[in-house]
Order: sequence, then C-alpha cells, then structure tokens
Amino acid sequence: MRNIIFDLDGTLVDSLPGIDSSLRSACNEVLPGCDIPPLRKFIGAPLPAMLAAMWPDQDSATISRLVVEFRRRYQRSGWQQTLPFEGVAETLPLLRNAGHRLFVLTNKPSRTATLILEKLGWLPLFQAVISLDSSHPPFACKQDSARFLLQAIPLDPLRTVMVGDGADDCESAAACGFRFIAAAYGYGSAADLCEFRLERFADLNKYLLGSPAHDSARLF
Repeated sequence: MRNIIFDLDGTLVDSLPGIDSSLRSACNEVLPGCDIPPLRKFIGAPLPAMLAAMWPDQDSATISRLVVEFRRRYQRSGWQQTLPFEGVAETLPLLRNAGHRLFVLTNKPSRTATLILEKLGWLPLFQAVISLDSSHPPFACKQDSARFLLQAIPLDPLRTVMVGDGADDCESAAACGFRFIAAAYGYGSAADLCEFRLERFADLNKYLLGSPAHDSARLF
C-alpha cells in the first residue's frame, strides 16, 4: 500500500469532548431544556445531517439555527478539546518515513480540520487534507470528495487503503476501489461492514509495515 487515506473524527482524533460541550451550549440557546441523545453514534456525518438525525422532529429552520450556534462555539473553543487516539502520534511518522503517502478525508470543515492537525503537530505529515468544503460548491458527500482525491493526485486504487470508522468511509473506499480498514475503536459502524478492523491504531504499523515477527498478521 503506497497511499493511506485517513478519516479524522473517530479515526485519528477523539473529538467527542469538544463536540459535546459545543452542542450543549448551542442547545441551551436554540432548544432550552431539550434532551440531548447519546452523541457518540451520530459523530462523523456532516453537521446538518448529524443534527437532523438527532432531532428528527425539529423543522429545518431550527436545525439551521443549531448548526449556526454550534459552529460559532466549536470554532471558537470546542475544537481545542480534540484529543489524539492512543498510538496515532507515534504511528503516523513511522508510516510516513516508510514511504507511505498520507491523506486526510473528512466531513469536518477544512479550516477546523487544519487547525486540529496543526495543534497536534501532524499537518506536515499529510500530502493533502480534503473536506466537503474543499470544493466550490462543496462536495455533496464523502464519496464525491474521495473521487476528487483519487483523480487529483492521482492515486492508484490498487495501492491505496482507506482507514475510517464510519459507514460513509467504507462506502467511499468501495466507490473508488480502495482497500478499507475499519477503526473499530471509533464512533461509527464501519467495523460491522468489512473484514479488516483495527482494535488499536498502532496495529497499522504491524499490518502495513510488517516485520519478521508480524508477517503472518499483515493484511496486504
């Protein structure tokens, strides 16, 4: 595998703390007194879709207000609560130094994704960071942004693997002919949809780089 494409939320970083605090603050403004459903299973989808799924009985105007208020709070301070998953900081440089080209493909707005990667010191490790708003007009879905990345670099699908936790990550990889590895420790349902799964991010080092002691465990 020459190319590795990573999802961001639920794969490289745990964004739940900042999303939770920003959403609670936004709800206090727009839907005071409302119950907030368990958040974890909704993370990863584009924000309007995520909020609409959480409150299907709310009208589009209310969801739009929630989007505005959430983004205001998240962009001000919520993103700074993002934490790296265990093993990511150590593994990414190993993969890069071994000659892999690394990419991020995320539903998070490009400015916020860049701020998070800069704060963690990872931005120089990635050849490109692609968000839905990396295009004008924005990409309609993650599959479209994946196809753009495939053609823009360009990437050889047979030498490309995507790593993510969401169903849309798995679907995007399939649409482009990429191999896929599910981040089973993340928020989404991708681990239920594919054969290969990571219980720990650091296992990528074993699966993709390999060693005499781990050759039998390599996936590709």
